[in-house]
Amino acid sequence: MNTIKTLAICALAFMTSSVAAQEDTKSKTADVQKKYSYRVVKENKYTPVKDQAKSGTCWCYAGTSFLESEALRKGKKELDLSEMFSVYHQYRLKAEKYVRMHGQSRFSPGGQASDVMDVYRLYGAVPQEVYEGLTDDELVNDHGDLHRELRQFLDTLIKKRKIRGDWREAFDGILKRYLGCPPEEFVYQGKKYTPRSFADKMIGLNMDENVYLVSWKSEPAYKKTVLEVPDNWTWEKYWNVPLDDMIKCIDTALERGYTVAWSSDMSESYFSTPLGMAYVPKDDKWKLEDGPCEEKVIDEDLRQWAYDTYRTVDDHAMHIVGTATDDAGTKYYIIKNSWGTDPGYKGMYYISEAFMRYKTICLIINRGGMPEDVMAKLSE
Repeated sequence: MNTIKTLAICALAFMTSSVAAQEDTKSKTADVQKKYSYRVVKENKYTPVKDQAKSGTCWCYAGTSFLESEALRKGKKELDLSEMFSVYHQYRLKAEKYVRMHGQSRFSPGGQASDVMDVYRLYGAVPQEVYEGLTDDELVNDHGDLHRELRQFLDTLIKKRKIRGDWREAFDGILKRYLGCPPEEFVYQGKKYTPRSFADKMIGLNMDENVYLVSWKSEPAYKKTVLEVPDNWTWEKYWNVPLDDMIKCIDTALERGYTVAWSSDMSESYFSTPLGMAYVPKDDKWKLEDGPCEEKVIDEDLRQWAYDTYRTVDDHAMHIVGTATDDAGTKYYIIKNSWGTDPGYKGMYYISEAFMRYKTICLIINRGGMPEDVMAKLSE
C-alpha cells in the first residue's frame, strides 16, 4: 500500500474516531442534563450568544451584551455591537496607566464590564459589521501574540527609565496590526455615522444610570469601595451592599425587565462548562452527574472567607438575563455566556442561588431596576 494512501486512511480513521468521541461526549452530557428540570420563570431580552474564542475578553462580551439588552429594553432594534472596539480603546488606556505607573499597574487582557461603559462614554460604539477586530484571514479572536507583543513593548520602554518621543504611535501600530483600525466614520444601513453619533442615535444609553455593586463584609455597608480584584485596573469604585440586598437587587432588576452584568468565579468543580450549570453542594463528594443536590447555606462569613483565602477569584464575566426553577422549587439564574453555543444549553447556563450568593464578584444594574429602599441607603 503506498504512503499517500496509508496516510489518507489513517487521517480518515482519526477523523471518524474524533467525531465519534465528540458524539459520545454530547450524548453523556445530554444524559446528565436530563436529571435536571429547569423551567423558565422570567427571561428578559438578550441578543444571540457569541464566542470570545482565544481571547481573555469575557469582560467585554458581558458588558457589550448588557448594552445590547439595555437597548432592546428601551425599544431599540436588535444590535450586534463590536466587542473589539472596546478592547482596542481599553488597551490604549491601560497602556497609558501602565507607563505612568512605571509598570506597577495591571496590564493584561482581562478587565471588568465597567470598562465597556467607559469606552461607550468616551468614544461611543460601532456595529460588529464595520469593525470585527480581525485581520488577514482570521475568523475568530486569538489574542495570545497580540498581548505578548504589547506587553513586551511596554516593559522594554519602562526598563529604559526614560521616555523619549511619543511611544504611543508604535504601540498603536501593534494594535492595528492585530486588530485593524477602528473606523472614525462609517456607513450603517445607508446612513453615515461616527462612533459617537452611532452610540447616541442608534443605542441611546446613559452610562450614568448604571449602578456598580459588590457585597463584602469587610467593607462598610452602603458605601463606595474600590473593587479589590487585579483586573479592576481603573480602580473603579462600587457600592457595597449586604448579601441579602445584593440578591434582592438582582431579583428586582430581573423582575422589572432589566438584565445584569455579572463577574464571578467559575473555577470550581461544581461549575460545569459542558453541562451549563453550577451549584454549591453540601456534600463535597457530590458530583454534577449525580443529579440535583442539597446545597450549602451561604452567609456573609463564608462568602468573605472564600474571597480572603483565594477560594473565590475574579476569573469570568457573564450576563444574567432571567430566572428559572426546578421540580423542587429551587431558584436559578439564567446566564448568557460567551463561549459559543456548543457548551451548556446552547450557550446558556443555569446557576443556583447558592452559587450566586457564594461566588459573585460584582454586578452592574441600571438604576431603574434597583429596589428603592436599597437606593435610598446608598451614600458617599
